[in-house]
Amino acid sequence: MINFIILLCVFFSSHISAKTEVLNLSTTIDINQIYSDSIASASFIPNELVLTPTEDNQKFESVSSNLNIETTIPKGVSAVSYLSTLTKNEAVCITNGGESLVQNGFVTIDFDGTELVVNDSVSLNDFNSNDGTNKSSSHAVTFDFKRFDEITLPGTAETCSGEIEFNVMVDI
Repeated sequence: MINFIILLCVFFSSHISAKTEVLNLSTTIDINQIYSDSIASASFIPNELVLTPTEDNQKFESVSSNLNIETTIPKGVSAVSYLSTLTKNEAVCITNGGESLVQNGFVTIDFDGTELVVNDSVSLNDFNSNDGTNKSSSHAVTFDFKRFDEITLPGTAETCSGEIEFNVMVDI
C-alpha cells in the first residue's frame, strides 16, 4: 500500500510540471498504394451501332452492345464488388433549318435486364469472367429508341446524334 501512495505522489508531481505542446498532424493516403488492382479498361463491343428503322418506319430497331470491363485484379481474388453508373444519356436532333434541340428520353438503356436513367447504378457482387490471369466482365446493354413522332422539333429532323457514358468503379 505504501508503494502505491508513493507512485501516486510521483505521478501528481510530474503532472504539475508537465508542459503542453500542440502537434499538428496530417495524413496523406494514396489509394493506389492501398489497393493497386483496379479497372484497366471499359469499352463497348461493338462501339459503333448501325440503326435501322422498323418495318413501319415509326422508330429505330433496338440495338445491343456489350460493356466489356478488363481489370488488373487477379482472377483468384474472390468477391470483388463493383458499381456501374450511367452518367450520361444525351441526344440532340437537328432540323433541316439547322436548329438543334436536346431530346430527353430519346433512348432507353437496359443494363443486364435493368432499365437505367442517368445517375442510376447497378451494384455487382463480383466480375463474371477472367482473361486467364485477371478478372473481367461483360454486360449486355440494349438501346431502345423513342418513336419518330415523339421527337420534339420545330420542323423535320434531319439528323440526330447521341452519347452515353458509364462510370465503372471497384468497391473497396
